[in-house]
Amino acid sequence: MTNFTEANSFDANVYLIATTDQVLGGSGAIANLQGQALTNRTRWLYNQVVALTGAGYAPINSPTFTGSAAAPTGPTGDNTTLIATDQFVQTAVNGFVNVNVAGSSNVTLTAPQYGVAAIYLSGALTGNINVIFPAQAGQWVVLNATTGAYSITCKTPSGTGIIVAQGRNRQLGGDGTNIYAAFTDYTNAALLGACTAPTASPGDSSATIATTAFVATSFAPLASPGLTGTPTAPTAGGSTNTTQIATTAFVATNYAKLASPALTGTPTAPTATPGTNTTQLATTAFVVASYAPLASPALTGTPTAPTAGGGTNTTQVATTAFVAASFAPLASPALSGTPTAPTAAVSTNTTQVATTAFVQAALPARFASSQQTLATSVQVAHGLGALPFDVEVYLHCISADLLYTVGQEVKMPSTTYTAGGGGIPAGVSVISDATNITVYFNDLNHIYMVAVLGSTGNTSTAVINPLRWTVVLRATL
Repeated sequence: MTNFTEANSFDANVYLIATTDQVLGGSGAIANLQGQALTNRTRWLYNQVVALTGAGYAPINSPTFTGSAAAPTGPTGDNTTLIATDQFVQTAVNGFVNVNVAGSSNVTLTAPQYGVAAIYLSGALTGNINVIFPAQAGQWVVLNATTGAYSITCKTPSGTGIIVAQGRNRQLGGDGTNIYAAFTDYTNAALLGACTAPTASPGDSSATIATTAFVATSFAPLASPGLTGTPTAPTAGGSTNTTQIATTAFVATNYAKLASPALTGTPTAPTATPGTNTTQLATTAFVVASYAPLASPALTGTPTAPTAGGGTNTTQVATTAFVAASFAPLASPALSGTPTAPTAAVSTNTTQVATTAFVQAALPARFASSQQTLATSVQVAHGLGALPFDVEVYLHCISADLLYTVGQEVKMPSTTYTAGGGGIPAGVSVISDATNITVYFNDLNHIYMVAVLGSTGNTSTAVINPLRWTVVLRATL
């Protein structure tokens, strides 16, 4: 049997045998063209792989990497055949994650959470919960930093678990089925070095190890003990004067208290000099010489006191600064803001302050119209609700005319002016009712007659320009 002769070439094409081709064997024959092309390609690819391996590439099967080999880091918690990089291992061995488990619902850890070594549980619990770990082998340190008087059990979905007490941390392990404590108790262990253990609560009386912290918190040393709580001892007799402990009963029977002693009889003490300001006892002689009585004190000099805040209304002493800042003087007060006072009755006629309400009630109802265009007659609704007592008609200057400037007003009389002896009427007629005021001007062409102050001080009348004036009506009840 003869084999193909391998050529180191990547043949461009692989021949397809046609239906009309004769099946002939031998080197270069049609039946062997496909096999020859594939053989040549295989040899070429093999030589390429050999060349790459010799140039620093690793084989697919059991490669031996050198230098600083790198690979993509798999997701935290991955448990597959992916290459575990240094970063993945460091996260799995030394990683730390904070998981908020607040509430009362069970919490299932995600891969990024259970894929680290230390799991910190936080949040306010409102019920007992389970923290669900995956059913796979592993070890974790779990720290329970939650609040609320409830428990946390670390377990797998269908297996058993371990309770991690609040404020504690535990080393946990998983065997693929259950979660267990990674460390167990030892019998007759010979501990070395500075061993530590959880400190029991004060008052604990069980087989729990007593740490130095527990002993220091719960017991007194023999030498110079710093007792706490309510220590007790036998009470010595009244005249005892030894190193025996003096109980509160012994002291209360024979001595006065340092704090608020209830002395009897007529206790005495040295009298301090005036001005003394220490914890020395103040005798009656010291007080009489240095202080004023609480009742009706007759103070001398210039007494001072803290100034109360504005608006204070208590028995605190009012300083001159408080009064000056908060009150007005009786004589000519300069009130500010919006002062108020009781409103006097309408008929009051005294020195009582008149409020705006008093003034408004005392004044008759008033009406003032807006500026009206001049015409032969002008009618305006006054809104007073009754027949006006007095109606006044004013011409209001809106453009300088004669000797009048903008804004000046001239009261029109209800009589007539005469000019040049011609008897031209210059007055107005007013007719009012409970609703309207109607003003009639006597002469459309000449009624706008006003008094003009001459340069010599005398007055005369003159006709105004109607386009430079408006009319304003005012009335009172």
